[in-house]
Amino acid sequence: SNPQPATGMDEAAASGGVRELHTYAGLTPQLVGKLGRAGFTTKDDVLRMQGITALAQEAGVTFEEARLVFQVVRGAPNRFQEALGGRTALELLSQEAARVGISTMSPAIDQMLHGGIPLGKLTEFCGVPGIGKTQFGMQLAVSVHTPATCHGVGGQCVYIDTEGSFSSERVAEMARHLITFVQTCQQTQPQNDFLLENIMNGIYVYRVHDYIQQLALVHILPTFLVEHPLVRLVVLDSVTFHFRHEFNDMGLRTRLLTTMAQSLMATAANSNVAVVLTNQVTTRIEPTGSKIVPALGESWAHTCTNRVDLLWQDNNRYAHLYKSPYCKLATVPFTVTAEGIRDQPAPCTI
Repeated sequence: SNPQPATGMDEAAASGGVRELHTYAGLTPQLVGKLGRAGFTTKDDVLRMQGITALAQEAGVTFEEARLVFQVVRGAPNRFQEALGGRTALELLSQEAARVGISTMSPAIDQMLHGGIPLGKLTEFCGVPGIGKTQFGMQLAVSVHTPATCHGVGGQCVYIDTEGSFSSERVAEMARHLITFVQTCQQTQPQNDFLLENIMNGIYVYRVHDYIQQLALVHILPTFLVEHPLVRLVVLDSVTFHFRHEFNDMGLRTRLLTTMAQSLMATAANSNVAVVLTNQVTTRIEPTGSKIVPALGESWAHTCTNRVDLLWQDNNRYAHLYKSPYCKLATVPFTVTAEGIRDQPAPCTI
């Protein structure tokens, strides 16, 4: 039989006409809606943009969403690369350049980390009890709400509390100071919805009582993040607690930790969220004497992109960037105040 003439959308595509984005099966209605609200309704609208980063910034979508849009409208010519999840070095460079970090509210630490806690990666804070690990977790849970107009990510947080250290009163105290900071920052563009209630409602706290609950929660995180797309931070405080006190079989512990680490790395990358872990320390006996080191062993040390050791020296707190693939290793002082994590004030001189 003779082929039938193209009609409707197929006719427009065959004749070189304009194709609407909602006609692409590879784009979800939610993503098409986001693009439409930003003025992108056709294939030509997308292809006029100069690359993935430009589309992400202009349309207000994530880098991964912009990358998907380009793949779909261009027909995803490199099926092998797409199937394996590969990307070019230029795409990776563009993604890193467009990435905004979450502020620790210490400019010195943010500068050390090249702009704060990075999205899409794992960052670990280690240290002795009382040094401020949980304070960092709660501070980040608050500062992730900082709006883009103040160089923030304007997101929400999932806080996994394994030790019972989370304090809603302390978080509210930090949030009030963040509100003052944002009001000062936005004198020309005030936001009436940046309220204490909204910040507290944007922190989802889960108290886990054993390693089974911890692993189960990590396992369902991807589903939770799909249902809560504003989440940009996951805090696990601490990753260590249940794995130090509930295991006699070290081989099983290592396998479970490896599985959890792989799951967290995939969640960070696929959902474009920052994952922050706190870790305790232990004493390691060496031929030359004893040494304080992060818990969970050498294999765990390789799982996190960035590792920051928090330590005391001369009654002052310091943050030492011990491991990072893209930041220069450094040590900076910090302090914990009623406002939260802040830079160590410079000493007075006469």
